[in-house]
Amino acid sequence: MSRHAAAAVLAGLVAAVGAGCSGTQEVELLGDDVHILVMPEPRDGTNEMLSVATLGLDEQTGCVIDVETGRPVAFPEGTLVDGDRESWKVVSSTRQEFTDGDVVQGGGDHNSDVGGHAPEDLPSTCGPPPWNVIVTELGPGTRVP
Repeated sequence: MSRHAAAAVLAGLVAAVGAGCSGTQEVELLGDDVHILVMPEPRDGTNEMLSVATLGLDEQTGCVIDVETGRPVAFPEGTLVDGDRESWKVVSSTRQEFTDGDVVQGGGDHNSDVGGHAPEDLPSTCGPPPWNVIVTELGPGTRVP
């Protein structure tokens, strides 16, 4: 293999590996009056623990939070938010609806510092990490007392 061919293969490999790192994925802020954070599922196998959140609304920011910790909740890709501050709901990718006081769970991290993302690349409307991150299989949950 020539040097040029080897360099091209190496460059392609570096680009492919770089694209798989969690630092290259974007965190989105969705919603007009009520906001949620949406994160893509990590490609590196992290965030596989169970994360549970009791949903509420931070009246100052309009962001959906975990009322137990006061932290913003980051939801999986495909999650939407609908309504206003008086009547809102979070809609999962499977069309399940959750609102104020509902307990949700999924794969993620209840104490995430959103590693792999530069702080300046993260939405700041809902506040800085740590966030309660649910990135896979959002569904109804139960909170153990």
